Amino acid sequence: PGPRKPANSPTPEMMSHGGNDSAEDFVLRQLLARAEAELQEEEAALVLEQTEAEEIYSEEKMWPASLRELLRAPPSGGSAAYPRHDPSSTTGLLCAVAPMLLHRSTPAPSPTSCFDEHVERPARIVAIYHRLLMDGLVARARLVPARPAASSDLELVHTAAHVARATRSYSAEEKAYAALRLEPGADTFFAPKDSGYAALVSAGSLVELTTRVVSGELSNVWRRVGLIHRWATTPHPEQTRECRECTPHAGDSCTVGVWGWQYG
Repeated sequence: PGPRKPANSPTPEMMSHGGNDSAEDFVLRQLLARAEAELQEEEAALVLEQTEAEEIYSEEKMWPASLRELLRAPPSGGSAAYPRHDPSSTTGLLCAVAPMLLHRSTPAPSPTSCFDEHVERPARIVAIYHRLLMDGLVARARLVPARPAASSDLELVHTAAHVARATRSYSAEEKAYAALRLEPGADTFFAPKDSGYAALVSAGSLVELTTRVVSGELSNVWRRVGLIHRWATTPHPEQTRECRECTPHAGDSCTVGVWGWQYG
């Protein structure tokens, strides 16, 4: 037999990584590489899970029947698939919000699809309501049907001309963007035929919910992005002029009497 190697002699694997690593450095490097590979696998699995969820929430044919009824119809619809709810509850939850799904950055690929790649895509609404159903919160709430806003509501804080421009239907995207002074390709978008009506329903629903809280009929209500309590009655700071901050999707900073685009 040949001469014995010292205990700390580099192995062929260590030599391939530079030759100067100690055994401890080599083991650490291997552990880090293994951890990085596992992290990449987890991230890939998460992306796949998110993609599958996006497909489900974006395609109406894949929604559970109870979710479809909650989004599409008021409680008086009488469908056997309608989810359980509590008409005596003092916590309100908006239902029949399907018109808000019409506000999207690109045309729908099919009549039953609400797919959109924008961060504020319609699938967010569907996903939130599905979670409320799964967590049993719908069963504990009084359902309040979404409704369009009246011009008199909107004109408390906006000019009549601005209300007309922001809630009408346009024949082309270019005409809508020019009328609303929006820049094509910007983060803010407007679906020419549908966003105006979606805005009306979002605004009217917010007025309806807030009115019920202020009148004492409800103690609080769930909006899609949080709770409205009885004290949430701060006037809008822009009541004396047209508020461009309330053009599409900046409205979550507004409260009573201000239409918040998708934020009904």
